[in-house]
Amino acid sequence: MVKGLDTRYDVKSLAPFKVLMDYANLHCSSASIDIMLQHLLPDTIEPVWLTFISNNNYFKNVVSEIIAINKNDQLDVATSVIEIKLLINSTINKPFDYKSIVPYIFNRSKIPLRFRNNLDREMISGNKFVGLVSASFANSFSRQSLNKFFKERTDDVADYWHDQIIKHNINKRKAKLIPENISSDIEGLLNYFNNSASTPIEKPQLPYIFCNLFTETNFDKLSKLFIHCHSLNLKLTIAQIKVFLLKFGYRDAKTRLSSISKWLSKINIANHDGVFLTENIIEFLTNNESIKTSLDHLDNLRQLTREGNFNSKNTLQRDLEFQRYITEYTWLNSQQTLMISSKTHDEFSKLRNLPFQKSYKLSLTDTHKKHAKRVAYEAVYLLRYLYKIRKLTQREIVIVGNDRYGRQWIIEPLKEHLPTSEFSISYFRAPSHMSMRLKVRNKLPNHVQLGFSKEFVVKLTEEMPHLVIADSASTGRNINQVKYSRATRDYVNWIAAFNHIRSTQIVSKYMDKMQLPNNHINELIKWHEFTSVCRQIQPWVQPGNPYTVGHWAPHKSKTIILGDFKTNFKEPDFSINQPLVILANPAIYNNRLTGLPKVFHSTVPYYFDGPENLVSETVRFGFGNHGFETRLEGPTTDMFVEAIQNEIKRNIKLILKSDTS
Repeated sequence: MVKGLDTRYDVKSLAPFKVLMDYANLHCSSASIDIMLQHLLPDTIEPVWLTFISNNNYFKNVVSEIIAINKNDQLDVATSVIEIKLLINSTINKPFDYKSIVPYIFNRSKIPLRFRNNLDREMISGNKFVGLVSASFANSFSRQSLNKFFKERTDDVADYWHDQIIKHNINKRKAKLIPENISSDIEGLLNYFNNSASTPIEKPQLPYIFCNLFTETNFDKLSKLFIHCHSLNLKLTIAQIKVFLLKFGYRDAKTRLSSISKWLSKINIANHDGVFLTENIIEFLTNNESIKTSLDHLDNLRQLTREGNFNSKNTLQRDLEFQRYITEYTWLNSQQTLMISSKTHDEFSKLRNLPFQKSYKLSLTDTHKKHAKRVAYEAVYLLRYLYKIRKLTQREIVIVGNDRYGRQWIIEPLKEHLPTSEFSISYFRAPSHMSMRLKVRNKLPNHVQLGFSKEFVVKLTEEMPHLVIADSASTGRNINQVKYSRATRDYVNWIAAFNHIRSTQIVSKYMDKMQLPNNHINELIKWHEFTSVCRQIQPWVQPGNPYTVGHWAPHKSKTIILGDFKTNFKEPDFSINQPLVILANPAIYNNRLTGLPKVFHSTVPYYFDGPENLVSETVRFGFGNHGFETRLEGPTTDMFVEAIQNEIKRNIKLILKSDTS
């Protein structure tokens, strides 16, 4: 007993004991510490255990394991002591046999918790093989720092290999080498991705790719085949590549995949009519026939489809149409790419044979007709104003209908009442939904032209006609305030750029003519789009008088909302001979104004913005004699616009007729 106590006192004097106590005092409860000490330094003689921990190096490693397990797995320190002690005491009838399990004990923290208990039992029962192999793998896995490659998928990879070890599929030597081989193959993959890959792989995807590759026993050949497929732009999953590897071996799989890639490069030259390698097609291409015979068969099926001999019950012939489905779905849903999954293919497979295309008629509702009547009155207000100013000036008047609202619902319905001898009409597009207060639009991000054309700009600088920019805007908070769309504000910013060049870049010559908030011009001229527009139009614009901006609306207000800022209302002055830009919004927002026609009391302004939302035009997918086909169901937006415009025109004539009666 005294010898035991002396041994315990010896243990307490060791440096690892102090390390353990310091950690426990910081991170553990007093009750837990008490239990830990009871088992660490028992009152009864436990010579095997005490001899083991009396060894400073052994005890140091034990303490490291206890702390690591507490940190990694939140396992109580007392529990860790008990578990390690059980492992050591299992050798009580085998003097010094604990040395054979030391490698396992000193690497337990690196073994996933879900495997440790089973492995502990194996070790205690005398079956040390599987535990020592697991420990060897875990130690090597940790040394290679593989977690930096797998990140959140690290546990998945570790679990896979420990499971293989427990199933006795891997010996100790191989287990030790696997992490090294994984690390080497990952370096090869990264070198390919960074230096050779024509199509880059986003970094967040890498842990998932690595996990799928390195949870396969044949990962070395699989990773090489993956690089091969990627270099050929073959969009195959790792599971699909694995099928080729298992069926044909590395060399023959590589050859077959090259043939498939060559075939796809010939038929995937069109965006719509290519082939996506579905599971059914992959299964067919992995049969034992020659790859040439298989590909010839697919070509024959595609040709039969184009000739109108499609059989939807033939899964191969059907799946050859999957790419067309993906493309059309993407286009119709305004997506850059469609996330392709088993669900996507299931939805495609459930498509039915389509009937013949139906014809549809469109009937306007009473609501539509009432709003068309309101828009007709608003258009007539503008028409009356246009005829009024026509008498006040000798300059040409150019009416700009902004596409879509200004064109569809204001100017096009009025066109027959705007003779070419009196007015010129132009249509340009400045989209409000893509705008902010400094936008000076001349092109989209893909360099598609927007706004005024070169010919129109030249006409402005040479002839300086009056411009009437017609558009409307949604209702704001203040119904008594005139509003202009953000698109209209974009036109004003563009006019500022035109005036800037016209005034030889002297801001003071045109600032007061713009009717913009204080300092807006000073900020605007520093914006990159303003500079871009100036550089674009400078070769076409000659120095001269700048434009003056004014406003028109059926009912005036002291201030206006121009897009997203407030400024003062400025009525155009035709008493002096200067070129004018008139922002015209014929919409009336306050339905309670006196003298309004009755229809204003049961309708709202800006109703027809986004006409596609007012019809039930849909595209139905399915199959027909020519494979994947579509049918248009319901009246189209164009039919609706035409019908509403005709209704507006009819009402305009009635209103004008009443004016003359």
